[in-house]
Amino acid sequence: MEENNTVQSYHEGSCVYRGDGSPDYILHPEGVVRATGQGLSHEYFLKDHLGSTRVVFGSNDEVLQATDYYAFGMEHTPLAISNTNRYLYNGKELQDETFAGGVKLGWYDYGARFYDPQIARFHSLDILADTFSYQTPYAYAVNNPIKFIDVLGMGPGDLFATKRAAAIDWGKTYNGASIIKQKELGSTIYEVKNGNTTTYSYNEPSTGKAHSCSPNKNIPNGTKASGVIHSHGNDDVGYNDNNFSGISKTGSNKTSTSGDIGYSNKKNLTGYVTTPNGSAQEYEPSTGTITTISTQMPSDSKDPTRLNKIEPLPTAPLYNIPNNFGK
Repeated sequence: MEENNTVQSYHEGSCVYRGDGSPDYILHPEGVVRATGQGLSHEYFLKDHLGSTRVVFGSNDEVLQATDYYAFGMEHTPLAISNTNRYLYNGKELQDETFAGGVKLGWYDYGARFYDPQIARFHSLDILADTFSYQTPYAYAVNNPIKFIDVLGMGPGDLFATKRAAAIDWGKTYNGASIIKQKELGSTIYEVKNGNTTTYSYNEPSTGKAHSCSPNKNIPNGTKASGVIHSHGNDDVGYNDNNFSGISKTGSNKTSTSGDIGYSNKKNLTGYVTTPNGSAQEYEPSTGTITTISTQMPSDSKDPTRLNKIEPLPTAPLYNIPNNFGK
């Protein structure tokens, strides 16, 4: 159905229907299946590390569309041979309605907000703006679109294939700052579902005290907390800062109710800690096991058990999110 030169369509999950109720296409992690007069046609997306669709292939390996992008998402000499795929930058849907005079809208739908790559800004406030008070609430991916993406238009974050990979990246980003500040930092690791694909990211850390920290619990809508991570930045002789706190001395860690281990058990979340000697450790509450997942975190030169020579640098800003934020 057409109205004012605009084709109406309706979405039901990953299925899209035309205005007359007939099926149009189904979006899935690898591309789309389109309904045609001759049956179904399959198109496959080749994406880059940011999830942007670079090449669309047909069932016979023919190139249907090829798109390059400027850093903030504007298209650079797109090649559309016989395809009108609109799932482009970050895999988001381009709103390409044409207005009087041939002017196209050119906005991307991120779910929570619309993004305009021509000005590299969102058109409305980030509902998590209080969490990111260090920047404009209209910014895209903290102005670093090579590393970050805005998953839902609510706070930036890299996407990782596993929780463990997200935790290691968090440690490399924040453990050095924690050592310099001599304070613990804490974040939530959350999962992002896109069709049948599950990836993981983390929010900005809250800043705690020398030996305590309540992690930032504020995560984007539509995501689910799956882990909690914090740093032991203050290497104090009176504390066992190179390990989780709350490790059981007599029985299974699964029964511990104190410290880091007890918190993970209570919340049923995988726990992670980064340490002054440069390790990152993982605690799995379902099994009670602790695993060292990396020894390549920034480390404290004063720690006699230092595992590497990676100097702590203040490469990550310390955001003063209140400890009780999100409780």
